[in-house]
Order: sequence, then C-alpha cells, then structure tokens
Amino acid sequence: SDSNVNDGSAAAGGSNVQIGPDLNCSRSPLDKKLYRQILLPNGLRCVLISDTIALRQQEHILYDDDDYSSTTDDEGNIDPNAPGENDDEEVADSDDENSDSDSDEQEDGLRQAAAAMLVGVGSYFDPVHAQGMAHFLEHMLFMGTKKYPTENAYDSFLSSNGGSDNAYTELEYTLYHFEIPQEKLFKALDMFAQFFIDPLLLPNAVDRELNSIESEFQLSRNSDGCRFQELLCYTGHHLDKHPFGKFSWGNLLSLKDTPVRNGE
Repeated sequence: SDSNVNDGSAAAGGSNVQIGPDLNCSRSPLDKKLYRQILLPNGLRCVLISDTIALRQQEHILYDDDDYSSTTDDEGNIDPNAPGENDDEEVADSDDENSDSDSDEQEDGLRQAAAAMLVGVGSYFDPVHAQGMAHFLEHMLFMGTKKYPTENAYDSFLSSNGGSDNAYTELEYTLYHFEIPQEKLFKALDMFAQFFIDPLLLPNAVDRELNSIESEFQLSRNSDGCRFQELLCYTGHHLDKHPFGKFSWGNLLSLKDTPVRNGE
C-alpha cells in the first residue's frame, strides 16, 4: 500500500529484502555519497553507501581532455612550448613532500571498498564469573569458520590484496570492519560474513588467544587512560554493582584462572 511505501517498508524488486526510510534527504549538502537502508530477511539492518565522487574521479583520470589539449597544437602534434610537466617541477616536488600520507588509491581515483558489522553485544553482557568474555569472543571469531577453516585465512586474504581489518569491543556493542580494493570486495565480504554464520571457535586456539588478551592487558595497564577507566569501573562495582563495574578488558586471571578455580 501507499503507507508501506512512505514509511520505507516496501519490498525491493519483489524479494524479501525491505527498503528502509530514505537517508539521503538528511545528509549534509557537502556529502555527495548515496545511502540506502535495507532490512534483510534474517533481521539484519544494513546501510549501503555509494561514493559517487570516487567513481567519477576514476573516469576523469583515465582520460583528461584538458591535459591533452594543453600540450598539443591544432593538428594533434605535441607543442614543445606548451606548459608541461617540467614547468611544474617545483610544485610537484612540493606536492611530493605532502603525498607520503596519501593512500595509493588516490592516484587512480579509486577508494577502497569497506564493510563493517556492529554486533549489539559488548562487555556489559559479560558473565560475572568470566569478565572479558566479549573481548575474548571478538578474538576467537578470526580463528577460522566452517567454510574457511584455515586459521587467519581472512587476515591473509586481506593483507595479500592490499586490505586491512580490525575489531574492537565496547560496552554495549562489538564492531568488526575491513577495507579492500573494490574488485576483491565480494570475496572478502563472504569470508567476513562467515564469522557470524558458522565460526569454528577452535579449542586449540583458546589458550593462544587468552595469552594474546593477557599481552594486550599488560601493555596497557600502565596507561593513565586505562587506569582512570579502571578507577571508574571500581567505583561502579561498589555502587549497586553497575555493569560498568565489570572488568571489560579481561586477562588470564578473569577468563581462565578464576573460572577454573571456581569450577566454572
């Protein structure tokens, strides 16, 4: 019905994918990206982003009429007196000094494709007897899936194709994300999706990942920021046992030694 279309619940192309409310009307005037919100049959809500400027940049760089006409005469021959690359050497040298921080994709106008998954569970949901569990599970998801059982196959695929990834656990959610050249997106996306479909959670990787978490804890425990956060957690723990009082980072003591000692 019309009401379904207006509230963004119309089905897309007769499929079970639902189109969400229009996001483009609320974007900044300077934002040239296109946005679409969809709801998948499994309840997963997605935001799709298309970078229209990057797509146009690629076409412009492949063939630039202005550059061609400025160095040729009326018959198409190169004009030796026309301004060329050598005339701009000083400018180019200056630009080179600032180009170290620029990524390679800017050279051809193509930006990396990217995807992220926000899972609505964070360290607030940790069981009291195994604090740091959400952080531990974040680590374990990378240890292979049923479809891609090799440990770290996902990381290897990304790094060998110029991509990168990361993940972090917050209080109320856990975020996983990656970026990779556009032509490799769908393969990477399939590997990424398997983390949330059929992870192996290999028993022989448990101790290794626990040690990794312990290492992260030891490296950060002397940070003033981390110390301040633990002070707040300590205060929250003694005020009606607020969930902020949990030890969200986790270490060997909270994730292994204490549960084993308590028979859990």
